[in-house]
Amino acid sequence: MVHRTRTSHTRRSLPVLAFGCDYNPEQWPRHIWEQDVQLMRQAGINLVTIGVFSWAMIEPREGERDFTWLDEIIDLLWQAGISVDLATPIASPPPWVGSTYPQTLAVWPNGQRSTWGSRNHFSVASAKYRELCASITADLVHRYAHHPAVAMWHVGNEFGQLCYGPESAQRFREWLTKRYGGLDALNEAWGTAFWSQHYGDFSEVMPPRDTTYLINPAQDLDFKRFSSQAMLELYLEQVDIIRAADPDAIVTTNFMGFFPLVDYHSWAPHVDIVADDIYPDPEAHDAPQVTALTHELMRSLGGSAPWMIMEQAITSVNWRTHNVPKPPARTRLESLSAVARGARGICFFQWRASTAGSERFHSALLPHAGPESQVHRAVRALGAELGDLAQRYRETSLGLRSTVSRARPAPVPSAPADPASGDVNATPANSQMEQDHEPHASSIAAQRVALIFDWPSWWATGQQALPTSELDALKQLKAWHRALWLGGIRADVIAPEADLSGYDLVLVPSLHLLDEAVAGRMLDYAEAGGTLVCGPFTAVADLTNRVYHAPFPAPLRAGVGVAGQEWIPLPKHDAPLRLVTGTPADHPLPGEDYAAQVFVEKLDLDSDTTALLRYAEVDPDPYELTGRAAVTRRAHGRGSLRYVGALLNEVALGDVLEQALRESGIEPLAPSERNPHLDIVPDDLGVYLLNYGHEPAQITRAALEKHLGTPLALPAGLATVTVPPLDAQIIDYANPHTPTLP
Repeated sequence: MVHRTRTSHTRRSLPVLAFGCDYNPEQWPRHIWEQDVQLMRQAGINLVTIGVFSWAMIEPREGERDFTWLDEIIDLLWQAGISVDLATPIASPPPWVGSTYPQTLAVWPNGQRSTWGSRNHFSVASAKYRELCASITADLVHRYAHHPAVAMWHVGNEFGQLCYGPESAQRFREWLTKRYGGLDALNEAWGTAFWSQHYGDFSEVMPPRDTTYLINPAQDLDFKRFSSQAMLELYLEQVDIIRAADPDAIVTTNFMGFFPLVDYHSWAPHVDIVADDIYPDPEAHDAPQVTALTHELMRSLGGSAPWMIMEQAITSVNWRTHNVPKPPARTRLESLSAVARGARGICFFQWRASTAGSERFHSALLPHAGPESQVHRAVRALGAELGDLAQRYRETSLGLRSTVSRARPAPVPSAPADPASGDVNATPANSQMEQDHEPHASSIAAQRVALIFDWPSWWATGQQALPTSELDALKQLKAWHRALWLGGIRADVIAPEADLSGYDLVLVPSLHLLDEAVAGRMLDYAEAGGTLVCGPFTAVADLTNRVYHAPFPAPLRAGVGVAGQEWIPLPKHDAPLRLVTGTPADHPLPGEDYAAQVFVEKLDLDSDTTALLRYAEVDPDPYELTGRAAVTRRAHGRGSLRYVGALLNEVALGDVLEQALRESGIEPLAPSERNPHLDIVPDDLGVYLLNYGHEPAQITRAALEKHLGTPLALPAGLATVTVPPLDAQIIDYANPHTPTLP
């Protein structure tokens, strides 16, 4: 096996723009490996993740180790010039683990233990499981920490495992003790006077298992916080083992977009490269926009440092009930969408299609049809294109950390404090240079708009016993982002605690949980000149999920100038409520086809608050909504606050947000230039035009240059830019600079 010793300052190389995949050589005989590596080189593959599900191969019986096969494949990849993302194989313990130590198996909410035979069947809380994880990872790291092929480490896989068993219960109690200090504070926070739930001893506290009826919402919320934190602690235990052998190691794990079981705002400070697994549904009409939103989240989590797609499908997945394949051209557009939004790694699951097991029908870069297939030819073409793009982005290589601190979300403590982790920097590809300073490349110009998204508030809006189940925070975020996306406006996606001072406009589609301190910072932001727009069902409860006993949105009321009286889910079979514009001449809205649907709020206004939209005549009107305000605006210091007290239809929401954009000095694309199939993505060097439609997409040069605020490097006399179906154009700025993006 190849080994290399390096100085403490030498960073292992990562590609400028990684093109890679998961590879499971243990599923194949050895003579296939050399073929695979040769085909990888021909396709332009330069980063391969291995070992994710290799625990049983490395440790077939407790205490035994077999690294010979791993030695061979890592050396093969090294000799071919392909970097390795080496996984710690803890995501799928072998059968002997569960058989010998049943306490390592997760317990479901009904109290039943899971069994082996799939994956992710472990309990994060199990001390024995963690001991076994530490043992195999320590041996793996000792063997490969300084192998020159290993460019970074991949801890586990897709963290998101819950357990409701005895060890989880004990760790939950310990977490609660640290969070609240004692039972009196816990009982107060959880409101246990309700339904005689008062706890007299911490031993009585349990995870929210299946019960006769509704679970205590504060208990449920805290268990989700605890579970996310427990998974992070396991991740950090693995990081510490890697760091002990190699303080300079680059370590990450794979996020999963807007995944409901892990609060990525609290995780992001602890990964060296934000990495995402993303599998858009090609049948979803909004897939291009939601893909864009997810990419913006990943970029924002890393403070605009280069990030990567760790997994995506080249065509189809295997886990939906009806797995429509993406054309390779669509996959190319999704990959370019990520690159335009700061990704410097485009990787896939997986290299060679499995012939056995549960993922036999999941697509792969090398499909069952072989290297001469249309799919694999498209893979080689994408590899060549990404290789060309790598020359464009040498200053923002994968692994460089951003010095743009404004958009970096502050760590969000799930418990009193998150564990500390090391701070690691990496160098550009193939450099092997020594660095004693922080790299200074940011992968994208600063955004002027922020969208606030909060995992605990998302959890709260997904609970039972709410006014309606139609207030899901992610659903609202997508609707508000769509209005921006159609207008060609990019945005950061940030935590409520993040610094708002650098933004012209901050949008809060749904923030159910809000404490006085963060509310105060939001009001200060508006008073200092910012524009803040809040959506319905925001600031309803404090961080323990206790509803404010006051008109809503209680902690923001002094700024927004409204006093919410009642939440009103509308009868499902009733027509949407027509909206008309308010009276202010200085803030007019077009007022055509506006409607509120599904859910509205009855609002009273302060004397200095303006109604931008009101309910037209409602007949019958049992809730006395006729003439009442649905959307309001109030000046606050040098800025303003808007409150949207209803779920609006797309045209109304779009015009309300467009008005706020213009008030903030941000000009969206003119409606006549918008195309719901055309993703317009400006970055530091130019603009990407990505046409997801099946017809040519056109945009006038004048409109595009006006929107970007800079001329483009286009032929003289060209008045209209045309992008063919399922195709892309990348157009440079005529005067290279880092623009202030729209």
